[in-house]
Amino acid sequence: MDCGSRFFYALEKMRGAKKHVTCLLAEDGTPLTDPEAMCGRARDFYTRLFSPDPTDPDACEVLWEELPTVSVGDRDRLELPLTLAEFSEALRRMPTNKSPGMDGLTVEFYRAFWDILGPDLVTVWAESLQSGVLPLSCRRAVLALLPKKGDLRDLRNWRPVSLLSTDYKIVAKAISLRLGFVMADVVHPDQTYTVPGRSIFDNLFLVRDLLELGRRDGLSFALLSLDQEKAFDRVDHGYLLSTLQAFGFGPQFVSFLRVLYASAECLVRLNWTLTEPVSFGRGVRQGCPLSGQLYALVIEPFLCLLRRRMTGLVLREPELRLVLSAYADDVLLVVQDPGDLARVEACQAIYSAASSARVNWVKSSGLAVGDWRQVSSLPPALQTIRWSAGPLLYLGIYLSATHPSPPENWQNLEGRVIERLRKWTRLL
Repeated sequence: MDCGSRFFYALEKMRGAKKHVTCLLAEDGTPLTDPEAMCGRARDFYTRLFSPDPTDPDACEVLWEELPTVSVGDRDRLELPLTLAEFSEALRRMPTNKSPGMDGLTVEFYRAFWDILGPDLVTVWAESLQSGVLPLSCRRAVLALLPKKGDLRDLRNWRPVSLLSTDYKIVAKAISLRLGFVMADVVHPDQTYTVPGRSIFDNLFLVRDLLELGRRDGLSFALLSLDQEKAFDRVDHGYLLSTLQAFGFGPQFVSFLRVLYASAECLVRLNWTLTEPVSFGRGVRQGCPLSGQLYALVIEPFLCLLRRRMTGLVLREPELRLVLSAYADDVLLVVQDPGDLARVEACQAIYSAASSARVNWVKSSGLAVGDWRQVSSLPPALQTIRWSAGPLLYLGIYLSATHPSPPENWQNLEGRVIERLRKWTRLL
């Protein structure tokens, strides 16, 4: 390891200067430079972000229609109490060299003293899950702000990183390992996020081959990429727990999640100063091993509604069609019938009313393939979508409908698309 020197100290000083906030914009755009005023502004921003909005029970009922459910055997297994062996396995799989929570205890600490701490931790958490009261050390998390881009005085351009206590993460990881065994049974194959055995490359390869097929055969369709606004932070907790019940999860398993989110709070760290606690009224907790799986389950009813109501792109047989490709909040819709665009807006309105989710239509984008043209008679929200014939950014990759490809890439092209569609149409 290199010894400390003026060079490395200068690098660390530069990094600290980039993270240091000297000014924040108030809600009306007024610059704030006083440290106390900036902390107040940060707290107010996240208080509004994490405060739940009213939801529509009727919209929830529409989303929960015809959802797949876990089997009786899997439900019973999920209802069993958490064991020391599960906690040990969760700790073994947790990454090291990570920032600790407010108690300062790291994964390495728990591993070193697990023989002493493990049994007591299992007992404490068993009592907490049974009583419905989260241990005090696990109720609070610290949101450390990291800059993204743009005008860094605006809090919307800062990315919060949640620092949770390690014992909370151990429990959440143990529950996550259990949940992983049933994710594939209730989440459609076209959603690959956090589902064991699925990969982000399944989405990318299918869309790539679909664009190649469109160029070769002159197909006419469009790809619509939806931009979910503050996707993970806007998940309503009531909707989350009720959706788990709609999927057939038992009361004991649902209570595990209810306890983890009960009385949860966060403190915003701004220039090494902590704000007053902010109630965590909605959103899945960043840094929590469960957050990805929970979001995949939360958005799945919306995706199911889209699959039922949209026509999508039909290839060969009417039952063999592609409606969407999803990876967490990155949802890509395939539109051939222009009427599907109005159906998308209607489905999104139902999902928003049920879960507080929002789509930023201005940031959403579309890619026209072949001679497909946008229709003019659309709801006002969809008229702000940016349509183009150029590259479309999806999952970090630019996809193009016009870039030429060598003929050797066309070999068995349709077969590859058909094979993936047959796999993905299991629940359509």
